[in-house]
Amino acid sequence: MKLPISACLLLTLLSACQTNSPHLLPQAATTQLGSFSQSRAIPQLNTQVFKSAIAVQVLADRLIFEGQHSFQQGQVLMGRSSQNVDFLRRVRSSRFDGKQTQVETQAANLFDAYQELDVSTSQSKAPERISIQQQRIQFGQFEMLVDLGIQADFSKTRIRLKDKQLLIEMAPRFEIDTRIQNSYRFDSLASTLAPELKPVGKFAFTAANFPLWVGPIPLIFKVKPGAALEMAQSAQGNLKLATQVEGSFQPSLKLEARLGETPRIQSDLQEDFTAKVSPLQANFTGETRARVHLPQISLDSKIAGLIGPYLETGTYIDTQWSRRPQSNQIQESIRSQLGLSIYGGLSAGQLFGKELASQLRIKIVDRDLKEIYRQDHLIPAEALNVLSTR
Repeated sequence: MKLPISACLLLTLLSACQTNSPHLLPQAATTQLGSFSQSRAIPQLNTQVFKSAIAVQVLADRLIFEGQHSFQQGQVLMGRSSQNVDFLRRVRSSRFDGKQTQVETQAANLFDAYQELDVSTSQSKAPERISIQQQRIQFGQFEMLVDLGIQADFSKTRIRLKDKQLLIEMAPRFEIDTRIQNSYRFDSLASTLAPELKPVGKFAFTAANFPLWVGPIPLIFKVKPGAALEMAQSAQGNLKLATQVEGSFQPSLKLEARLGETPRIQSDLQEDFTAKVSPLQANFTGETRARVHLPQISLDSKIAGLIGPYLETGTYIDTQWSRRPQSNQIQESIRSQLGLSIYGGLSAGQLFGKELASQLRIKIVDRDLKEIYRQDHLIPAEALNVLSTR
């Protein structure tokens, strides 16, 4: 479920390559990055590389350049348009119509463009920040009030091509600061709690595009933040609790293959989190379990216009809360776990020289990391309908 965005998407770029993109866009916001370290790049003899943005329209089977250009049949062209659309194409034909150069093209890949390549980014930290403030989200009887900050660092990116073997490495680092107030209302008291969580809803915030250069190779990362709620409940009444998560995580993917082969994938992970749960109000009987996924971060990449590796990442808070009458008392139990879920891989495309038959997908991690709240106690029955703040 995609909701209207009342939150702000703040993209602050401190480097010298800042563009004048609006801070909030109806489509994907874009911030240009430009710092790179180039160690070795030897193009094929028939390759022309545009090392800065150029006035060109990028269509499915055609490039339309402003002004007159001279291209030869079979030549490989690689670059980025002034609208931040990247391309890597082989020329089929070219003609000048007096105003524009019309180039009929077909798909090409990095093997077509380079004899040898070993380039990486050197930017120590990308200073873009996605900020969502006081966003109220409602799914029927369940409501969230969200503050979310995400800062991404794309400095660990490498592309190497040698002896017809291509290596792609990416290890984006995400710093997050999440604060949520959850309000729940229940009206279905059953004999037992459902054994499995069921999806309640999900929503997405405005996506942000981050174009950068890895040596002469144009690359675009697209970050799509979102959230989701899963629940199982057998309860009557309502409750409210606050959660907070701060920290960072850095998943890495390494894909390697020879021309035309299916790539092998390796992964790794570094993470460091602190989190807490604060029960604010309880006025219910029964048992409930809620898993709040926030933030969910979908990261897609395009390398010279070709579909690159992706990551689907995010933290979650899983809270179980029960209140059962026992004579003249209420037995209350609360458990909260912080978890992390990360999957990655490569969608169908021609990055390694042939169309993948199906998507490649691996699990990097999907588990609870640590318990962040635990409480078991007895409360007087007359306090059942009384606000409790802990």
